[in-house]
Amino acid sequence: MDRFYAHDEPLPLLLCLVMGVQHAFAMVGGLITTPYVVFKFTISFVDVRLQQYAIVASLIASGVCAKSFPGYRSFSCLQYSYQESAQSST
Repeated sequence: MDRFYAHDEPLPLLLCLVMGVQHAFAMVGGLITTPYVVFKFTISFVDVRLQQYAIVASLIASGVCAKSFPGYRSFSCLQYSYQESAQSST
């Protein structure tokens, strides 16, 4: 059974929670996997402390960047520019 939601239609709470947890796991997994693979297979084969440092630095940098742009939404600027161009062309 396929269910599509309209743009302004509220989502069920359980669906929001499941999608939020899925996003959190994917985000943290992506932040941890990249420095782990790079340091494990290229730079340092046995130095676990260096791998841990790279993972912590990745998590801290992600937190700093998230706090630097608190209200930034990448698609909202595209939406507004599209609406403005559509209104100006008519």
